[in-house]
Amino acid sequence: MCPIKKIAVIGGGPAGLIAANDLFKESERQRWEVVGFETRNCLGGVWSDKPGSGIDSPQVFEELRKLPHNLGTSYSPEDIFQYGSPLVSNGRIASLRPFNGTSVTKPLRLVHKHLPRDGLINSSKTGVYDGLMTNVPGELMAFGPENLNTYASRNADISPLVTLDQVQMNFEKFIEESEGSKTFRKNTCIEYLDKISPDKWVIVARRHPPGSEQDEWYMELFDAVVIANGHFTCPYVPFYMSNLTGVESGIHEFNTQFPNVLSHVRDLDLWYNKRFPQLKEEVLLDKRRVVIVGKSFSAMDVLKRLVPILDKAQGNLEIILSSNTPPMPENTANPFYWFDEWLSKTSKVEVKGPIAKFVSSHDMPALQFQDGSIFDNISDVIFATGYLYTFPFISKRLLESYRVLITPDSRNFDAAPSNVSRVTGLYLHTFSIADPTMGFVGVSSNANFQSFNISSQALTGVWSRFNNLFNEEAPQDGPIFNSIWSKVLPSVQEQLKWSQNRLLKTGNNGAFHFYYPLPALKEEWLDYCKPLFRENHRNTMLFPDNSADLSEKGIQTLKARFFDTMGPEHL
Repeated sequence: MCPIKKIAVIGGGPAGLIAANDLFKESERQRWEVVGFETRNCLGGVWSDKPGSGIDSPQVFEELRKLPHNLGTSYSPEDIFQYGSPLVSNGRIASLRPFNGTSVTKPLRLVHKHLPRDGLINSSKTGVYDGLMTNVPGELMAFGPENLNTYASRNADISPLVTLDQVQMNFEKFIEESEGSKTFRKNTCIEYLDKISPDKWVIVARRHPPGSEQDEWYMELFDAVVIANGHFTCPYVPFYMSNLTGVESGIHEFNTQFPNVLSHVRDLDLWYNKRFPQLKEEVLLDKRRVVIVGKSFSAMDVLKRLVPILDKAQGNLEIILSSNTPPMPENTANPFYWFDEWLSKTSKVEVKGPIAKFVSSHDMPALQFQDGSIFDNISDVIFATGYLYTFPFISKRLLESYRVLITPDSRNFDAAPSNVSRVTGLYLHTFSIADPTMGFVGVSSNANFQSFNISSQALTGVWSRFNNLFNEEAPQDGPIFNSIWSKVLPSVQEQLKWSQNRLLKTGNNGAFHFYYPLPALKEEWLDYCKPLFRENHRNTMLFPDNSADLSEKGIQTLKARFFDTMGPEHL
């Protein structure tokens, strides 16, 4: 057993940047070495992409076509991440011996090859697009408690929401001024993470120098790890990643036969730049059917592009929305219940249940729905099905033994996880209950950056206090929950009780990590975390005084802009 001296932060998006910055601020006092890892060539995560750039980048369904397809089976993110890997198979590295003696300055060099995951999980295209605005107020996307008002919207038309340009300017400023951002090694993918001893974590990293034909692999040891790889890395694609009905869907053959029909909202920037202009021309001459799968926030945005061209199309454009769950306008606990209300009444979109099969009708793309109806002449299918929680680089054995798992979705025939799954085995969405030297930032995001601050401050406070007590008491007992950890964190039983109470309140789904309305976040999460913060941070105001009002105003702004775009006869 030893104090925490070296910490890895995996992921250079907002969660990882905030964590690295908080840890770095404490590093002089604790003598910590903080090392950040980011797969892309720039920091910022989902916000790092520039709309209109890289429009020839590999798309989600293009990469899925490259995977071998076995009838009746679905791919997990781990399968995709490890497919083609020269070293990792079934969640394990056979041997670490090839990495003995390697380091960041003395790596093992292997020939670089493009893998499907590079365009699926590690893609430089992230889902942002021209005209994107946030769905939360700018003041709730603050990197820290300092100068909260500087993040306020500068666009009166959408206030309190902010434009993509403003978010990216805030990122550039934070990255430039933050010392924590300087700890990151870019172009470096974590290939494998495991616990090599009671006190040490082992990381196998792969760096791809831009333009090089070789990858640089090396091994490095750490005392603690922060998992901050984000919730928007792996697109969720039903039928490929889950079996909804137990019957072969035919999606892979469909994707191969009609390579330009299927899209995921991760690729909206590409679709808006390349496909949408063509569609607007086509509907002036012939009939087209566009199917949106899912009724997420992204589905609303796609509709805001499609519905305005209905008049010009003069009956040539049919919009269909397919969803596992019917519109439920009565569910006012959903902040976007008004979208369900619109779907239940509008004549501009036909709402259908789930798709059963992807088929060909007279050599044209067609869909069969679970109610038996068949729609042919399908021009586009856009999957607005969100993303999956995934930690594909972590040892499968470790995840299972720590019970850090992604819950199955019982609606899927194969019980595969989906976009409504949650992460198990965590206390306060942040600490591995099995091992508090494994922390998570970003599992509970609530669509605001302050959530990242909460987890980051809790980790920094707990790890600092552990070190201080360790240095004072020099304990001799075993690792993990011993005399020191029992003074820093509640007992395992208390942590499990917190998790069980949360489960009873939300159910075994993604709502476990989500708090609405905003005061619930403070009462049910922040108030539990604050005692774990460093003492001088416990009274810090992470949220502006009017945050609840701002949050509600932001939702009303989204609603108003949606209905304005739908036109005066939207119902």
